[in-house]
Amino acid sequence: CEDGLYRRGKILVSFTASYGDSLASFTTTLENYFVNDNQVTGSRTISFKGHNAAGNLNWDVAVNGSVILASGEGTITYQSAHNTEMTAGEYSLDYTDNIYSITGSANGTAITGQTFSTVITTPLVSKTTCPHFVSGIVEITPSSQPVRVLNYGSGECDNLATITVSGITFNITLP
Repeated sequence: CEDGLYRRGKILVSFTASYGDSLASFTTTLENYFVNDNQVTGSRTISFKGHNAAGNLNWDVAVNGSVILASGEGTITYQSAHNTEMTAGEYSLDYTDNIYSITGSANGTAITGQTFSTVITTPLVSKTTCPHFVSGIVEITPSSQPVRVLNYGSGECDNLATITVSGITFNITLP
């Protein structure tokens, strides 16, 4: 592929109604799907919820997946449940004014066998014109380790964030 990775297999998508119909859902599953000989398994379901109490479009996203490493080094697992709310741009034909707010949680297991969980404690805000979240806070808890608090900032479109571990805050630059 253009990104230098080799992919093979099938990505299957099934749907219950047209895109944008309230209560429609789309499920993506992988069939014998590999990236550079690492097998990727699982599914992702997007369920449209229509307009919420705030009058914004929103949808739930559930992911259940794993990556089985070709090297035999182990398996990575990941499960998540998120809600995405479109807080701006619904009625505009210009997608660049779209803003999204994401809430939810995830958990999984790293190849080392260490489990982890994450919870979005302050909604993650995404603007279509920015490659990174512009604000929001995620708590990341590796098993038997202190909680890491990842803070994306206060709304500026930049690649800066902070991470706090055991009361010590580090500035980081996002790739």
